[in-house]
Amino acid sequence: MRFFLKSLFVLSLAAPATALAQDAAPASEPVQIKAFEKAERLTDLRHKHLWIAYGAAWLIICGFVWRTHSMSNQTSAELQSLKRKIEGFEEQQNG
Repeated sequence: MRFFLKSLFVLSLAAPATALAQDAAPASEPVQIKAFEKAERLTDLRHKHLWIAYGAAWLIICGFVWRTHSMSNQTSAELQSLKRKIEGFEEQQNG
């Protein structure tokens, strides 16, 4: 895949550089390679930021699920406590 991208990038730079290639053929090749390497570094940097963003999103999602689960357990415990209190009041009324 990288070879394909590199060849595509070099071909896109080769078209405007044909006039320069006639005058200085050896000098244009390193410029194209340097330009491709710079573009490749920028692409790698973008990919790193993308992975960081995905990681942050997953951390937020996991935190949300954990907090929702904790709150659900707390609500369930409170409902059980209220149920016991109601049963106690009913026993007092009937007893």
